[in-house]
This record gives sequence, structure tokens and C-alpha cells, in this order.
Amino acid sequence: MASEVIPDRATALGERVRRRLTRETTIRLTTVGRDGTPQPNPVGFLWDGGPAVTGNPAWLEKYGEAIDARFGSAAAFAERFSVPVRIRLTRVRG
Repeated sequence: MASEVIPDRATALGERVRRRLTRETTIRLTTVGRDGTPQPNPVGFLWDGGPAVTGNPAWLEKYGEAIDARFGSAAAFAERFSVPVRIRLTRVRG
């Protein structure tokens, strides 16, 4: 599905989208408060990768040093942030 949504990599937008999805370390997951106010939250993500932290080489390669520095270990991080969220793209703006 994602390959159908993301613009062709031969285009500037397609290349920019792919670069951001593979290189950026945070994205903004925005929810809406009861009063309708957007609530953007920075979250770590892994493009097209498994959601579990421990035992996930790609996740640990991307965030391992930061996790160790802030939480002490991947296990401690996974205990605190134990619910993965999987997002399916339905459209891309740019």
C-alpha cells in the first residue's frame, strides 16, 4: 500500500518523502484535545520496520545510543514505552 501512496522516487517529492522516512529520527504524531486543539508529539519511528524495540536490529541501530544514554538500556526503554503503534499511509502531501 505504501508504495502506491508515496510518489515515484524519480520525482523531487518522492525522493524527499523517502529520504525523510528513512533518515529522520522523529516524526510528529498529532492527536486532537477535547477542545479541538492539535496536540503534536515527537515520536521515534522506523519506516517499514517491526514495532518491537528489543531484538530489533534496525531500531537499535537507529536509536541504540540515544536509548542507552537516556534510559540505560533497550529493555528499560521498552518497559516504559511498551505499546507500539503501526501507521498505514493513505496519502502524502508535499
